[in-house]
Amino acid sequence: MRKDQTGEIIVKKYVDMYVLQTVFQPKEQIDKILEIISELGFSIICVTLDAKKEQNIFEEIKKKAEDFNIEVYRRINLSPKNVEDLKNKLRQFRRKCEILTVKCLEKKICTWAARDRRVDILNFPFFECLKNFTESTANLAVEGDTAIEIWFKQFLDVRGIKRARLIAEARRVAKIALKKGVKIIIDSGAENIFEMRSPRELGALGYLLDIPEKQIELTVSENPLNILRSNLSKLSPNFVLPGVEIVGEEEENWLKKKETDT
Repeated sequence: MRKDQTGEIIVKKYVDMYVLQTVFQPKEQIDKILEIISELGFSIICVTLDAKKEQNIFEEIKKKAEDFNIEVYRRINLSPKNVEDLKNKLRQFRRKCEILTVKCLEKKICTWAARDRRVDILNFPFFECLKNFTESTANLAVEGDTAIEIWFKQFLDVRGIKRARLIAEARRVAKIALKKGVKIIIDSGAENIFEMRSPRELGALGYLLDIPEKQIELTVSENPLNILRSNLSKLSPNFVLPGVEIVGEEEENWLKKKETDT
């Protein structure tokens, strides 16, 4: 049990950064589902929205979550066709959500996303996509302050030799990330409430991937929490870089260095 300098007990906040909006279907069950999420031990969740549709249900989820002391934030997953498409989508969606994730379907997309400070998380939707994460990509992710994501559902969806291959490749990715200092996030990726797991169960996946115990705790708490805190600050109209007042395009909040492609 940790205490601050005044002797007050510090309550650790656990975060599931990847909860699909379908978890809250049917709408009539939102309260019950939020109760289950609270009982699992989460105080923060990020609900993944469809970037192409109106998200009327999100505000209802967010409002009802207050009764369960759960903070709810928007997450958008980008699936760009190429690097140019990624740049356009980043300009379009960066300020429409607290968490912006890029699905690394190709090596070039992964490389660009890793170094772009507007990107919060690199997501690898298929086993083959994990191969796009190399030591050189990790170096760019450190420079861009971009995290990588390992999600529980991905392991639930495969069996036998496919699961063994996925575990081996995920271990390789985690090893590189730890070596280079890239933040790792472990979350559920749940499409329904039955696919959600407690922070302890998510952490068990970290053990399977040979992530050290101290680092496992960070993957479900401090790592996602720090990303959220940083982005909430950047989304504020009063955001100021250290010693610099930002005027002009809001997008500059994420870009601490001039883009070389413009």
